[in-house]
Amino acid sequence: MGGGQIGYNFQFTPGNGFVVGVEADIQYTDFGRRNNDNNFGAFGFNGIGNGTGIFTAGLVPSTIPGTGILAPTGVGNGALGNVAVFNGGNGLFNNNNFARHDWFATVRGRLGYAIDRLLIYGTGGVAFRDNGNNNTNDGFFFGNGITSGASLVGTGFYRTAGAAVVGATVAPNNTFGFFSDRNNNDVGWTVGGGLEYAFTNNLTAKIEGLYVSFDRNRNDNNGFFLGNNVVGVSNTGAAITAGQLGFGTGLGFDNRRNRDDFAVVRAGLNYKFGTF
Repeated sequence: MGGGQIGYNFQFTPGNGFVVGVEADIQYTDFGRRNNDNNFGAFGFNGIGNGTGIFTAGLVPSTIPGTGILAPTGVGNGALGNVAVFNGGNGLFNNNNFARHDWFATVRGRLGYAIDRLLIYGTGGVAFRDNGNNNTNDGFFFGNGITSGASLVGTGFYRTAGAAVVGATVAPNNTFGFFSDRNNNDVGWTVGGGLEYAFTNNLTAKIEGLYVSFDRNRNDNNGFFLGNNVVGVSNTGAAITAGQLGFGTGLGFDNRRNRDDFAVVRAGLNYKFGTF
């Protein structure tokens, strides 16, 4: 990091005495963070079945149409897998979060005590930063236009004619929903302290430490789903529920309050426009 500051200080008595002041600074930084949260990675990080909505699940042997899961047929959509998830989209809980902050600034009060040319001080105030967050959420939408089990009839997905007859009756029984609400607060607070020494009447050098907190970052990912919702069909015509894919019953999840805190130790060189 590196930057500059400007401020004003007042000393109540010459020589030794209390000093009060206010200062503002801004500096370039290269803070960066990337979080890639890819849930259900076993099915493909970029969506179930790589965006097709059809994937291969573990076998549940059964010769009765409407039950079990058998090996893929190897023909048409059957070559893509043995379980199809309804409703078109581009992923399953694929959340890419990138945060980069190129600068931060503070406006602070300062209170200290001068011992001849040495100033010992504490400081605190408001901190600011650029809004460098980018969030991409691909979630709760599956496949590529598979609306129901009926849309798979004649595609080679079903193992037998009987499975196709039963599978054609399978349709989603509830809307699967997902939304993300992110609120970035790029105003925080800072406290710290330091030492400043006047080499001449106009030139001073200092070293100080600051603790900076941006603690109101909020990320609310909320969805409504029920474990018994039908969300897909197997190649034997069996209905696939949300519970079978690992989703239980819930309303509101992944509600986070993120803290972005950091500490800074920095040296500074200042020119004082007063003569004493």
